[in-house]
Amino acid sequence: MGIFVEHSWGVSLSLVSESGPALRRAARYCDGWVGTAYTIDVAEQWIDRINGYRREYGRENEPFDFIVGLRDEPSVELYRRAEKIGITGVMVSPWANWEATHSGDHDHLLGTAEQYRAPIEDFAERIITKLT
Repeated sequence: MGIFVEHSWGVSLSLVSESGPALRRAARYCDGWVGTAYTIDVAEQWIDRINGYRREYGRENEPFDFIVGLRDEPSVELYRRAEKIGITGVMVSPWANWEATHSGDHDHLLGTAEQYRAPIEDFAERIITKLT
């Protein structure tokens, strides 16, 4: 479990956990929730569940951050849908080969920063510039 904090002193509180009690704590006491990597459909299920708890606690109209990694193929449409379902931040690694990473092969992640420049610039060009 991880917690990120920021309140009147400038740090928000976000919970990182998928257990039922932790999701309730996030909904009741925190300013956000950080998930791991999901498809957009599964991320939406987590968000709906937490938002249900937020309604129970009367916090549905308060600002709340949802930060996740998305396992779907990156696209402008994906990130627009993410925003629509309430995701406020995403974790991305455009240099990672998704098939290799999810099969357990992490050797391709041991490159130099310079080797990652082209995939990062490509992601910026294909996705970020079209979302701003």
